[in-house]
Amino acid sequence: MKSIFTVLILLIIAPSIFSQSITKENVVNAERIIGLEFTDAERDSMLSDLDSQLVNYKHLRKINLKNSIPPAILFNPISVGFEFPKEQKQIIFSDYSNTKLPEDINNLAFFKDYRKKGVPASKVPSEIVDPLVTKVMSAPNENLLTISEVFDYKLEPRRDSFNGFVCEECGEMTVEEYGRIKSSKHVCIDCAAKN
Repeated sequence: MKSIFTVLILLIIAPSIFSQSITKENVVNAERIIGLEFTDAERDSMLSDLDSQLVNYKHLRKINLKNSIPPAILFNPISVGFEFPKEQKQIIFSDYSNTKLPEDINNLAFFKDYRKKGVPASKVPSEIVDPLVTKVMSAPNENLLTISEVFDYKLEPRRDSFNGFVCEECGEMTVEEYGRIKSSKHVCIDCAAKN
């Protein structure tokens, strides 16, 4: 597939050829340099994305990074200064002896199969979802939860923020830091990658 990203890079390394926004003429010139050809419709459809990316690159260039700062080639979710506990706490396993498999073992994979096809959870057909929801809602309490003696539990405050939003294309909840802007819509990474 022809790479819009490559066109954008060429347009960015020669900022003097355009003023405020990228024009079709800029795209045509970039095409000549990299040996690609787009139709007028393709050029029109990529202009707003190229302008958005140009703004992003201008913001990035304003950040003064020293040469001693390594590139971000690894995502590390661990907060700066966080230390892992040094002692292993006792592991307490839950009792799953009351867990029962559905009569039709194929019902276990319904959600995964639809998600693999890119179907949002909210769009899985009700004839697949309703019997499973009914089964859970009508299950005896002892199959759903464990009742025990009251005990003290110290709840540690969370240090990370997992604020989220609903993807404007597929409707899935997405953690903010994994969100993207696509044609002025807030979308998840998967939807951002789709053309």
